[in-house]
Amino acid sequence: MGASSVLLGLLPVVLSQLGPTTAEQGLLALRRPFLALLVAAASPAVNPLRNTEYDNTLHSDLPRALPPPRFSSRRGRRPSTLAVALVALAQYTVGFTAVANTVILAYQLSIWSVTSFAVRFPGLPAIWIFLALPIHLGSHLAMRLRVRYERLHDDDRGCRGGVGYLGMLAREELAPCRFQEGVRLTWLPRRKVVGALTWFVYTGVVIYILVGTLTLSGLLFISAADTVDIAARFVGGAIVCKWIFTFELDGIQDTTMFVVEEEDGDDGAPLDELEPSPLMVVAEEGNSAVMMKHADA
Repeated sequence: MGASSVLLGLLPVVLSQLGPTTAEQGLLALRRPFLALLVAAASPAVNPLRNTEYDNTLHSDLPRALPPPRFSSRRGRRPSTLAVALVALAQYTVGFTAVANTVILAYQLSIWSVTSFAVRFPGLPAIWIFLALPIHLGSHLAMRLRVRYERLHDDDRGCRGGVGYLGMLAREELAPCRFQEGVRLTWLPRRKVVGALTWFVYTGVVIYILVGTLTLSGLLFISAADTVDIAARFVGGAIVCKWIFTFELDGIQDTTMFVVEEEDGDDGAPLDELEPSPLMVVAEEGNSAVMMKHADA
C-alpha cells in the first residue's frame, strides 16, 4: 500500500514533465483549436512555465521570416488530399482513443477506490483529471490576447460571409499545420489583463500538481498491480499527446512568421536608437568645446 501511494503521488509530477507547456498549448490552439482541446482532455498533463519563459519560448522557437515551404506545388511536393486526410484522421483517432482512456480511468478511480481525506466524496479523482481543461483554455485566451493572428494568403477575401468563414476554419482544423498556408503572429505590447491571466495560468498549474499529488497518493483499496496499470495508462496517454504536439509544433515553425510590434521610444526603445534631443546636442557640443580647450592648453 505504501509503494502504491508513493507511485501515485509522483504521477502528477511525471505527467507535468511529459505534457506540453502552456505556451505550446496556446500556440497550437491558434491554428487548430479543436485538436488542442482534444489533446488537453486526453491527458491530465500540464507543464509549469515561468512568466519570462513564456515569452522566450515564442521568441526562440518561431522564425522572424517565413522559411521556404516544405511542401509546395512549384517544387512538385504538394501532398495529395488523401495523404493530408489520412494524417488528420490518424491524429483524431489517436486523440479520441486517449480521451476514452482518460474518461475510463476517471470513472474507475472514482468508483473502485476511495480518497482517504474525502471518503464521502468519491468523484475527486475525476474532478482533478478534468481540471486541466480550464488551465489550457486560460493559456489559449492568454495567447489570443498576446499576439495578432494574420493569414498570409488571399483566401480571406472570399470568406467574408459566415458560411465561407466557417468553411475556412474547418479546412484549417482538418489539415495538419505543416500542410497549411503561412501565417504571421505579431507580438503585442503587454497589457494588464494579459499579465493577470498568465498569472492565473501559472498559479493554476502549481495548484493542479499539488492537488493531484494529494488526491492520487490518498487513494485506498488499490493494489500494486493496479497502480502499475494506472500509471502506465496515464503515462501512455501523455506520451501519445506529446507526439501529436511535437508533430504539430514542428509544422507551426515551418508555416509561421513571428513579428514583434515596436513600442513607443520612451517605453521600450534602446537608448542608442533614440533620436537626440536639442538639449543633448547642445550638451555634446559644450563638452567638445571644453575638451578642445584642454587640448590646446
